[in-house]
Amino acid sequence: MDKQDEDEDECAGQHKNPQDDDIAAPESAKDAKPASGNNAASAATGDVPTTAALPAAKRAGRPLGAPGFGRTQKLIPTKFVHKHPEVCTGCLHPFTANDPAQAWTAWDTLELRALSEDDTHTHQLGVYLEVTRHFLMQRQCTCGHLTQAQAQRADDDKAQWAGVRIGEQRLLGPRLAATVVYLSLRMRLPRLKVQELLLELFGLELSTALIDQTIKQTARSVEPLQPELVRQLQVAVLAHADETSWPERTLRLWLWVFCCSHTVLYVIGARTKEMFECALGSSFAGTLMSDGYQAYRSTANRLRCWAHLMRKLRGVAESTDTQAAANGRTMLDLFGSLMQGVFEARDKAKALPTGVQDDPPTHPVVPHAKQVGELKALCEKHRDARHEALRAIAREFLYDWEAIMRVFPSSTVKSVSR
Repeated sequence: MDKQDEDEDECAGQHKNPQDDDIAAPESAKDAKPASGNNAASAATGDVPTTAALPAAKRAGRPLGAPGFGRTQKLIPTKFVHKHPEVCTGCLHPFTANDPAQAWTAWDTLELRALSEDDTHTHQLGVYLEVTRHFLMQRQCTCGHLTQAQAQRADDDKAQWAGVRIGEQRLLGPRLAATVVYLSLRMRLPRLKVQELLLELFGLELSTALIDQTIKQTARSVEPLQPELVRQLQVAVLAHADETSWPERTLRLWLWVFCCSHTVLYVIGARTKEMFECALGSSFAGTLMSDGYQAYRSTANRLRCWAHLMRKLRGVAESTDTQAAANGRTMLDLFGSLMQGVFEARDKAKALPTGVQDDPPTHPVVPHAKQVGELKALCEKHRDARHEALRAIAREFLYDWEAIMRVFPSSTVKSVSR
């Protein structure tokens, strides 16, 4: 029994079609007894030894009449849905709503609902679990053919999604399945803790196998959305990129995040330049904001994330080395002043009426040109410092100076560089 059969057992319980009878073994095989040693030699005629016939191979699958494994927690449905066949599959004659029909199988679906969606609790906060029983109906045509409604199911993809089947017949509805994915991936809860949380909050008993299957089925369901997400990122004016470690058992993987004002894309893979280029694509023409990782430097239009730099400067300022801490505080104060200048210029631009330009344009470099020069001088001074963290942050500023100071006019940055 594969995973899909187990899922259907949990959904349908007793609504399983019986399997065919096992293939009977020949009578000679049933009556034969295994012979060994001298008994085998004496039973043989002539000098040629004989061996006992092997029993016939057992048919794969559940034996006829076996109880199988289904849900032990009984669900009480509160909603019923009937799916009828529309045309006869034998003669293609359409059925009418008045034609008699009979259910031939069914399954239950659990869905997470908000109390505000219920007409009797429109002003209440909270959620509840709704149990819907789906019936597949069958109808007999005047031609004598019996047509059964079928649950929708995607074609198997053994190349990329071996063993992961997605279809209409599943126990967890879209919202509840999304909750399981959120708890597992966003909150990083293991399968056992997701199982425990659902039991404690809702009294719902789910196996860890079903939770794992739900996550894989959801991944396959949303896979076709990735090209569209990449396309939206490629046309964005400003996109952000970052990566963090994402260990999976013995594999050392990384979680990449690419986002803009309207789209977020997560990709799990190696921490390489090829992975970055494959995820974002080569046609990205906007501005990329990132940290100082080498893979991002191939992007023509790039801004450095100042939050990363502030965090590193703060680390140097809190060093136990007195001299390094003093230099770190000086650089941190200068860089903080520049950041405040950017915020002030941004707020002033937002306060202007729509379509009105500040003349001359407001740039944070005008009142803060001195701080830009002082910060550059400090980076040059400490690029070969003995303190490792101070030396690293000074070189990081110098190596990526244009990307860091790109928020200022290019003429000012070049004048400071000279």
